[in-house]
Amino acid sequence: MHHYEQATKETIFTYRGDSSGEVYLYLCGKFLETAQTRIPMKRCHRVWKASVRLPVGMYPYHFEVDGRHVPDSGGTIKVRQTTSKTGRWSLAIVPRWVSMEELAKA
Repeated sequence: MHHYEQATKETIFTYRGDSSGEVYLYLCGKFLETAQTRIPMKRCHRVWKASVRLPVGMYPYHFEVDGRHVPDSGGTIKVRQTTSKTGRWSLAIVPRWVSMEELAKA
């Protein structure tokens, strides 16, 4: 699951599930230096979270939970991504009202 936090101008990704180890967010997009970015998520009570500043666009993502690929079960759009990591990905959409200028100022 994800949402945009207007105060911080970040997209907040949330994984609600059990993990005895580590949880990562995998993101794809043109703004990234590589085709994919693996971002460690932090546990906050029973929820894992990662905050990312993203420019306007659409970003395929999924979670890695204890080494396993886990798509977002939050009812988001599912896409097939053609990268080294195959399978179903969820799609985060950052709306047009978040401008590049706003991200640069933050």
